[in-house]
Amino acid sequence: MKRFLTLLLIIAFVLTGCSSAEDAVSEEETYTAVEVETLKPMELYIENVMTAKTYADKDVYVVPLMAGKVEKIYVSVGDRVHKDEVLFIMDKDDISKQVNQAKAAYDSAKAGYDVTAAQIQTAKDSFEKVKKLYEEGAVPETQYEQAKLSASDESLQAAKMGVEQARVAYENAASMLKNAEVKAPIAGVISNINIVEGEYATS
Repeated sequence: MKRFLTLLLIIAFVLTGCSSAEDAVSEEETYTAVEVETLKPMELYIENVMTAKTYADKDVYVVPLMAGKVEKIYVSVGDRVHKDEVLFIMDKDDISKQVNQAKAAYDSAKAGYDVTAAQIQTAKDSFEKVKKLYEEGAVPETQYEQAKLSASDESLQAAKMGVEQARVAYENAASMLKNAEVKAPIAGVISNINIVEGEYATS
């Protein structure tokens, strides 16, 4: 009987050990293998590609102050320029001719004014004589009125206005000669060029 009980205990211990081993094996099989890495800082960004148009905040059209031939162009489309940088130069010979014409017109107007002034002064002297004769009854009224009209300053005023206009035109032409170099009024980028060297450009 003792032998029988001892045998049962041994069998029970063996069965308990086998089940524990099977459980251990089954637990080991349920583990998942992993890799461990060290975290490092990274830059995360999203890139978007878009189509767009850009517009200048200010457009300036640069024109010569006087018509003439373009002698030299110093810029091209796309060039960045600074304020007062020379863009192109007008032919000074053509402008000089216009200045000379304006000067000749001014001199002619002055000469015409001097002639008119002399004629009116003569007419005034003559009118004084005719006036005395008219008061004495020696000349008719029509002759008196004609002498009075000839002595009027109206024609002299018209001649004076002509001289003033010619003077202003001459001074403007002379100032244009100083502005034969056309400069950039602002800093910016050349977006278009509508002139050609050797051809005429107008304002």
